[in-house]
Amino acid sequence: MGDNMKEQSDGDTNQTSAKEPAMSISQFLYQNHKNLPRLEKFFFDYASSFMAANSFACGLMAHNFFRRALKVRRYYLLSGLPVTTVPFLFTNLYHELLVTQPLLEGSLTCASCAVMRGGYIGICMGGVAPILLAGYVNLMLVPRYQRTQIPGNLVQQMISFAKPAFIRLKYFLLFEAIASVAITTRQFATLEKLLEMSPVVQTQAELKE
Repeated sequence: MGDNMKEQSDGDTNQTSAKEPAMSISQFLYQNHKNLPRLEKFFFDYASSFMAANSFACGLMAHNFFRRALKVRRYYLLSGLPVTTVPFLFTNLYHELLVTQPLLEGSLTCASCAVMRGGYIGICMGGVAPILLAGYVNLMLVPRYQRTQIPGNLVQQMISFAKPAFIRLKYFLLFEAIASVAITTRQFATLEKLLEMSPVVQTQAELKE
């Protein structure tokens, strides 16, 4: 009889454990993400902002370069606002949506893919886009400020003016690429650490939430 009761209790335990919802990979990573050290968690969460800060700096340097080249003196804040804030916001948004969130959700598990995404966002959104945007905005100020028309096509003039800017900022663009790869590599290392951690035991109240 004792053996029967033991077998029955074991069966009830198996049924109870079978009824408990299985934890998905995203829930597993999210729960372990809460238990990361504060500094490591801060860096993982705000890696997109670090990359966005580089794009802000690139936009500001390109803006100053074009103003000196075109001899534009007025409307510094008005023209500087879009060439810094737009790259900052878009770099932050794209890196968050294409790298940080997929890593935390478990849908991005390839180190090479993650690094390529981060490098692409850093170079294109954080380097090339701010320079082209700064050239376009400052060229638009030339007819208004100097009261002269831009000779030729605006796009062609922007490209010709952008070439010296790319040469002048080549070392910063190289730094941007290295920083983007380093940040994404650090994030992927944090992901590997999350996968190696033991699963967090959830209470019934947390499971219902």
